[in-house]
Amino acid sequence: MIVGEAQAHLHGHLVDAVIGMLDALKGPTIGYAVDRYEHSLQTASRAQREGARTDMVGAALVNDVGDPIAPGNHS
Repeated sequence: MIVGEAQAHLHGHLVDAVIGMLDALKGPTIGYAVDRYEHSLQTASRAQREGARTDMVGAALVNDVGDPIAPGNHS
């Protein structure tokens, strides 16, 4: 029962959670030309233009969502 409830909650809130993670990337550029949010959009756009599969475009979009909590672990 708990797993079912947790999965229902996740599916009902997944899009909002991902958008929230992307929004958290907005802000300082820390020396780069664009902030991490813009970089994420650029990365996903480039993947799409190159003909990447949809899942890879999605992965490119969220590739930096962990940066706000662990900026030194990008690689």
